[in-house]
Amino acid sequence: MSVKRLLALFNVLILIVLLSGRSLGADSVSLVQAYAWEDTLDVFTQGAFSPDSLSCRISNQEAEIVRSGSLADMGVTVQTQLLVDVSTSMPAPLRDKVLAVMDALIASIPPGEQYQLAAIGEQVSVLQPFTSDRYDLAVGASKIAFNGQESRIYDAVYNTLPQIAPLEEGKPCFYRTVILTDGVDLTDTGVTVEELYLKLQSSTYPIDVVDVGEKSAPDRELSALARISGGRYFSLNGTTDPAALAASLGVGDVYWTRLKAPEALLDGSTRQVNLSDGSLSLEFDCKFPVFGTPETSSAPPEPPPVSSAVPVILPEPAPEPEKSLLPVLLIAGAAVIAVSAAVLTVLLLRKRGKQAKPGAGGLIPPAQGGQGTELLSADGRTQLISSTAPSVRLRSTADASQVWELVLGAQGQEVRIGRSPDCRICLPEASVSREQCRLYYDGGIYAENISGSNVTQLNGEPLKAPALLAEGDLLKCGRISLIVEAVTISGGGNLNKKTAFINI
Repeated sequence: MSVKRLLALFNVLILIVLLSGRSLGADSVSLVQAYAWEDTLDVFTQGAFSPDSLSCRISNQEAEIVRSGSLADMGVTVQTQLLVDVSTSMPAPLRDKVLAVMDALIASIPPGEQYQLAAIGEQVSVLQPFTSDRYDLAVGASKIAFNGQESRIYDAVYNTLPQIAPLEEGKPCFYRTVILTDGVDLTDTGVTVEELYLKLQSSTYPIDVVDVGEKSAPDRELSALARISGGRYFSLNGTTDPAALAASLGVGDVYWTRLKAPEALLDGSTRQVNLSDGSLSLEFDCKFPVFGTPETSSAPPEPPPVSSAVPVILPEPAPEPEKSLLPVLLIAGAAVIAVSAAVLTVLLLRKRGKQAKPGAGGLIPPAQGGQGTELLSADGRTQLISSTAPSVRLRSTADASQVWELVLGAQGQEVRIGRSPDCRICLPEASVSREQCRLYYDGGIYAENISGSNVTQLNGEPLKAPALLAEGDLLKCGRISLIVEAVTISGGGNLNKKTAFINI
């Protein structure tokens, strides 16, 4: 055989290997979204299993395959959140193209899909709630105006993540977000990039990112946002065709599979799920709810069977005692005495209050409290505070019933605030660092930031150095704000005017 023929045969073999490798690489599935509810698991994948040979095991137990197919064929609802950055940093020459992309998306909204349109600047403004009506969406899009001073992109994404669950009557729903932004974010306050990434890693919620701007390379943080969430990254610049970009932003070939989990596994734990059709397989972890626990019967237990040979003798009911009016008269007399004593006590207290300092309302100030002062908080709790001990009272601005009254006794004693259960004030919120800040006494009560990635805010400014606290100051830990209602230092100090004091 000639050398030319050998070379030709070798090239053909290489071409066959390459083509087979491409075809094998195309046959794959990846997880896009999954959520468990009651005894059911809905799984959404990019790529399709063969429904005839599909099987599933959850923690090595067989699960029942209920239904499987593409979203369109199975009539699955899609809810898409459209977030448009309207800050002043958005490139002016590309704003018309952003609006053109929105118009193209609305004009070609597919059956079964719903859009919610929101503008993001310093705050999130919902221009149109979820709907598939093109007219209503077009009216919402006409309200887009690029006049936001700043944009909090990661706050907007974090705060618009939906509660992933089926619709009414268990109808399946696929959730996703499409965001058009230039990537310029006000990172001084609010949710950090790391906090958002942790949230996305613990859930399956795809975010498609459209990076707006003339950039030589993809924005690192925006591409990471798409990658970590399992979404896609797109670029919008001067050469982008808005209609073509809108078509690329469609859901794509997403397939849905519904499973029934074994009842023994519905205990609130995280389980390993394995899907396979013989040639393709997918493995992931999913937390299952507590469901199907048998309820205890409230009916009284049945009496044991009685043999007919032994007669059952029921005791005769005891005669009821004769009713007497004496207990009634005793109770009425005791009530009259109690009411009289209460009225007499009130009169004595009023007389004593009139003898006190005029205008004091009968309340004895802390300096006259003897051993200490009993602080009455909003939830009715009391705490004895020494008139010479430095103390501070904090209250949550979001929930007035959450109040912390802290006594910092010795010099150098401190109170730590954070997400960790070891902190004196534990704030179980993802945006709060494990140890956010500390309060200590040094001639006055000071606040100091101890978080490295999420700086504490004091009155809207980063707490870069220890600062003396005063009544009315606002401490912001992540997204939780605490107001300083009262500060007491050695010698009494000032407490909040709403605080009531009782001499003890």
